[in-house]
Amino acid sequence: MAIEGITTIAGVKFLEPYLFRDFALATQVTVATQKGVANADVHEVLPGELLGKITASGKYQQRPVTKLAAPVAQGAAVVKVATGEVPTAFRVGVAIAITEGADTEDLGAIVVIDWTLDPVEIWVTNGIAKVGGYTAAAILHLTALDGSENAVGILGHTIDLAEKDEVVKLFVKGVFKTTDLLRCYSNGTTSFIWSSGFPAKQVVEDFTIL
Repeated sequence: MAIEGITTIAGVKFLEPYLFRDFALATQVTVATQKGVANADVHEVLPGELLGKITASGKYQQRPVTKLAAPVAQGAAVVKVATGEVPTAFRVGVAIAITEGADTEDLGAIVVIDWTLDPVEIWVTNGIAKVGGYTAAAILHLTALDGSENAVGILGHTIDLAEKDEVVKLFVKGVFKTTDLLRCYSNGTTSFIWSSGFPAKQVVEDFTIL
C-alpha cells in the first residue's frame, strides 16, 4: 500500500515522502526526553516536525521556534508566546533570540518558563534593548540558540517524550508536501515558507525538496 504525506495507522501518525521514493533517505537519531519540563503536559511530537541537534548533548529535538502573543516593550524581560503554543523545546538556561523581520536580538539565557499561564511566559536575562521595542506581533518569534535551531531533517512518525528519549526515523532527503511540515516560520512573514534555519534545497509550488 502506497503511503504519501501524513497517514494514521493504529493511532500513530506517519509521514512518508511524495514521489521518487528511491530518492528518499532516512537515518536513526535519538530525540531528547521532555520529562521534567515544568508543568507542560504536551509531550507528543508529530510527524512533519523539523528536528535539529542540540550541541551540548548531541541529541535531537524539534526546532525550538515559537510565535509571540503580543508586542514587546523596550526594557521588558518577559515575553508571552502565542496562545496555544507549547514551547517544550525551550529550556531554562538556554540562550534565546527574538526576531522581527530582519531584526534579531539575543536575549541571553532563559531564567524562568511559567507553564501555568496561557499564553506561556518566558523570563529572560536581558531586557529588550531595541528602542521602541518590537511592535509587529504578527511576525515576532523566539528561537532557542542551542544548536537545534538549525534543522537537519524531518520527523517521520509520532513520538511521546514524556518519560524517556526516543530513537526515531529522521528524513534527511526526500520530496514532501510543504503543508505537512510544522513550525516553518520565516523572518518577516507568517506565511508558510522556508527561512535560514531549514535544510530544504528547493521549494517547487506545493512541494519541498530536501
